[in-house]
Amino acid sequence: MDRHEPTDDLSRREQALKAREIQIRMRELEAELDPAPVHPTRKHRQKAHRKKAIERQTRPWYLRLGEIGKFCLIVIAVIVAIRIAARLATIVIVLGVAWAIYKLFFGRCIIENEVISVTHELPTLPK
Repeated sequence: MDRHEPTDDLSRREQALKAREIQIRMRELEAELDPAPVHPTRKHRQKAHRKKAIERQTRPWYLRLGEIGKFCLIVIAVIVAIRIAARLATIVIVLGVAWAIYKLFFGRCIIENEVISVTHELPTLPK
């Protein structure tokens, strides 16, 4: 019995090895028949982008009227927004200065718990 055991073990190992080789070969054949999907790389995307840019540039101007119109509307909207912001800033500044002047000259002044109106005649300096 001891003599047959090594050959049985050897034959089992050979069968397992053949089975693994067959599985590997089957996977290789399967991969050849059904290749993995190829995704575009950065280089391919850049080529496609350049191609679209060239197509846009070579189109006649009347086919680009939509893009030209969008650009003009955006420029006009930005100009209007800047003008409105400038006017609002001017109003805020003028109101702030007016409020400060009011508080300085026409507001009430508190000195030692007494409320004194600043609108009264201010004392004059002796000569």
